[in-house]
Amino acid sequence: MARNIVHILDIGSKSIKALAAERKDDTGIHILGAALVPTEGVRRGMVNNPDSLSRKIKMAVLEVERFSGIPFKEAFLTFGTPALGASKVRARIAVAQASGEIGTYDVERVLAQARPSSRDLQNREILDTFGLNYAVDSEMIMRDPLGMKGENLEAEVLFVTSLLKPLHEMVSVVEEAGVSVNDVIPAPLASARAILTPRQREAGALALDIGAETVDLAVMEENLPYSVAVFSLGGAHITNDIALGFQVDLDSAEEIKTTTKLPEENTKARNKFQHIVEARLEDMFELI
Repeated sequence: MARNIVHILDIGSKSIKALAAERKDDTGIHILGAALVPTEGVRRGMVNNPDSLSRKIKMAVLEVERFSGIPFKEAFLTFGTPALGASKVRARIAVAQASGEIGTYDVERVLAQARPSSRDLQNREILDTFGLNYAVDSEMIMRDPLGMKGENLEAEVLFVTSLLKPLHEMVSVVEEAGVSVNDVIPAPLASARAILTPRQREAGALALDIGAETVDLAVMEENLPYSVAVFSLGGAHITNDIALGFQVDLDSAEEIKTTTKLPEENTKARNKFQHIVEARLEDMFELI
């Protein structure tokens, strides 16, 4: 029986995460190998040095292969840059069946009708599509319209898109490193599914993933994303502020940030540290 092996690549501005896992029906998901490699050639989630990035991806892939004993030839790629965006579109169709019963074909048609035109999608590519809510003969319904009857079906649809150039550059570098990309997963959605519980995703919650140079945001409700965005700021901005405030190099500032390595008795320095961090976080959350 063939093994259900999945490989993942998550390329951040600070580190590359690579993973090999196996799904087993009886015992769930088993991690076979994982790697964490410092990133080179990425700025704000986008490629700025393909050769350096390709070399680092190969290092991560080889490490996972060494642990798992399984070739790392294809992967799902998470993608999180300010090039990501989301838009909502409403569409309306006439139900196909003479009986008025709504089937899968009708749902597919209304989603296709909502799809932006090639002109609207100029320089962008759709990564994911979500039917957020539906209406039958202008009456809003909860969730799935299948099996209901009516003359018209309406839908509000969320499209998660990316600018073509940064997306294709990232995929190209991954494939240059010898890994075929099975699919591209928007990083905010991957984060939301990882850090929110099923109950939180159903009831409604905001997932924020603060990386080195970007912040991923996804608003989830009824297990669907209602807003998806990536902002050009992150933990590195806090490090820079600490370096300026304390007149130290970036490595020392990073150590202060991650360990709060300041003398307990130096109240003035600790208050200054707290003020710097709070000020930057306030800026982040005001933007978000």
